[in-house]
Amino acid sequence: MELLEDKDSTWDIKDVVSGSLDDQFFRYDGNVPSYGYKSSTYWIRMTFDNRSSIDEWLLEVAYPPHDLVSLYTPTQDGGFRLSKTGDLLPFSSREIHHRNFIYKLEAPPGEVKTYFLKVKSDGSMQLPVTLWSGEEFYQKSLLEYILLGLYFGFGLIMIIYNLFLYGSLRVSSYLWYVLFILSIMLVHFTLNGLSYQYIWPEMPWWNNRAILFFMAGANISALIFTKSFLNTKVYTPKLHKLINWYVLLQPILIGILLVDYETALNLIMVATIGVIGIVTSAAVLCWKKGYQPSKYFFFGWITFLIGVAVSSFADMGLIPITFVTKYASQLGSGAEIILFSLALAEKIKRLRLEKESAEQNARKSQELSVKHLKQANQIKDEFLANTSHEFRTPLHGIIGIAESLRDTEEVDERIKHNLSLIISSGSRLTHLINDLLDASKLKYHEMDLEIDSVKLKDLAEVTIAVSSASVNKPITIKNLIPDTVPPVAADKNRLQQIMYNLIGNAMKYTDMGDVVLSAEAEEKKITVSIKDSGIGISEVDMENIFDSFKRGTNLLDRASVGTGLGLSITKQLVELHGGEITIQSILGEGTTVSFSIPIYEGRKHLTQQIIRNPLENLLSGESNYDIAVHTNGEVSPGKILIADDESVNVHVLLSHLSIAGYELEVTNNAIRYTKKFGLIAIDIKRTKVLPELLFNEILSFSQTEEVSFLQVSISDSGKGISVDSISHIFERFYREEKARTGQDTNTGLGLSITKEIIECHQGHIWVESKIGEGSIFHFILPLNPEDQKGERS
Repeated sequence: MELLEDKDSTWDIKDVVSGSLDDQFFRYDGNVPSYGYKSSTYWIRMTFDNRSSIDEWLLEVAYPPHDLVSLYTPTQDGGFRLSKTGDLLPFSSREIHHRNFIYKLEAPPGEVKTYFLKVKSDGSMQLPVTLWSGEEFYQKSLLEYILLGLYFGFGLIMIIYNLFLYGSLRVSSYLWYVLFILSIMLVHFTLNGLSYQYIWPEMPWWNNRAILFFMAGANISALIFTKSFLNTKVYTPKLHKLINWYVLLQPILIGILLVDYETALNLIMVATIGVIGIVTSAAVLCWKKGYQPSKYFFFGWITFLIGVAVSSFADMGLIPITFVTKYASQLGSGAEIILFSLALAEKIKRLRLEKESAEQNARKSQELSVKHLKQANQIKDEFLANTSHEFRTPLHGIIGIAESLRDTEEVDERIKHNLSLIISSGSRLTHLINDLLDASKLKYHEMDLEIDSVKLKDLAEVTIAVSSASVNKPITIKNLIPDTVPPVAADKNRLQQIMYNLIGNAMKYTDMGDVVLSAEAEEKKITVSIKDSGIGISEVDMENIFDSFKRGTNLLDRASVGTGLGLSITKQLVELHGGEITIQSILGEGTTVSFSIPIYEGRKHLTQQIIRNPLENLLSGESNYDIAVHTNGEVSPGKILIADDESVNVHVLLSHLSIAGYELEVTNNAIRYTKKFGLIAIDIKRTKVLPELLFNEILSFSQTEEVSFLQVSISDSGKGISVDSISHIFERFYREEKARTGQDTNTGLGLSITKEIIECHQGHIWVESKIGEGSIFHFILPLNPEDQKGERS
């Protein structure tokens, strides 16, 4: 095979065969002739001496991007027959439909023929010309198609897989990676002649430009994928801006390609080199800054770069064309796809770890927030309960003083009416405070029930009598509870509260008609029903009718509505008794509330009594007065000592008892005085002595035969006693845990001795306590003359 370079592309077949150019032909002894990117036309002179028995051969030019390939076959008349093909001609112009250029040669055995091949191309001038027998060619082609199928099949699988990941994770890097793989696949699909064979066989103009078009598209997708994957905006801000400009440059190059192929070829090749430099620099910088996924990206890109470089050097004729150098870019792109996939997996792993860490931090933050909210809610509840508890004293004072003034004869009717309004408002506020305290107790399971036998009919009569006193509407309350209904097991006060709430609601939301109470005995329970003919409850409101602070939406136009606590407390009280409560209602027709209470079978506690330890608490402070004597000037029916540190309580007692004519004395320190009293009322909270010491001093104070008994209540606001300790609190040598750990050096004898002393005097001592709120010690002591002699001290 001899070669001739026509630098000006001016010679034709006559010039070449004339003999005048024979001295310019040269023999190429290498593997595949390759002269890089040249505009010259190359002629190949092939002399074929057929010494085999095969008379049909196939001549292959295995480089599909050539623009024009012309074969001159000698004829018998001494001329030549022209067979012309190339990527500038329709695919149908080829003798054999193959991705490469294939010609049939007929050379009978023993003959010698000379063929001329003319090759023209604006791209790389490669001349991989091979003569094959038919069988060898088809075996070689089959192997090539299998390898190409594996390569493009792998790329297609990666495209589908990453599209699936993008659809699942919605990470933009996957989408740009898919576009990058697609662009690379299309470059090689076109470069190998498969696009022209299978996709656009009749579009030579487009086929000639398709490789450069897809290279520009690969540059765009590679740059955007780099931005997205490496997060260049954060790690390399300057390169990020350069990448943006480079992305905008590629559409301009595509526009030039549509007009001038040769200029676009040079610009796109230079731009591709720039893209390689930018992407490689970004990967190195991000890796240096600690972004771990960039190492896979770097090695993937370097592998691809090496493959492209090897193929480019082969195209430029700098290195020989072999199977490896010919397909180096495809091998490199395959390795790149694998490494990029590993890089994406590393990035997703990193994102997953960051997400898990963020979720864990969010979960911890949420748990902490919930904890703080619970603490705040508990503090709020405690504050509400404590504040409500403290409101009771001044409210009782207001109501008591108003009642004492109203009952005075000198007050006229107008003032009495105003005082009655004060009393009514105070009672309503007291009821609200009681509801708040009950709600707090029920929430923290601190409600204590004293279960006893209660007759429903009698209790209903009392409740109806109390409720009817405030009715100023044409409503009739009927008690249809039979006398034969057996007693129920309930706390009388709490059961009355349940009935009072339900009857009160029925009356409140009934403008006229009847409120009917009925009861029916079942197996081990009594079901009580309270039916009214009021406004009813909507289905929407029925869903949350028992929630705290919830009120019906049809109550907004009512003149008087409740706090929304009544039914919630009622439901919890019913359930605390072991019963159930249900509501049936028709909007505009009325409501029936039914609740069940167990039949009485014996006295028992339904909840655990909570008590507190007074030994931990020291009471502080003094009242603002020492002792004062109050008298109305008339003959006194008796003398009463009031010992209290709360001025409002004192004022209420003074107001009521002075009207009755008692001689009253007030002090904040009863143990200092030895006067004779018919009654001693003591509520000392702030005396700085322990209960047993206070008891001994009170014993020494009460030196009178006129006092028949003494009841003392001593309260504190300390930490209280644990539940486990209450049953042992009066035992000898028993101390709380803090005493056993050395925090308290008390001997554990004080309360035991106090209890024994009280019982020696036929007295009784007991404790009420709530964890975190304090303790109240109560004791009653009879003081008869016989008990006050001898061993008192």
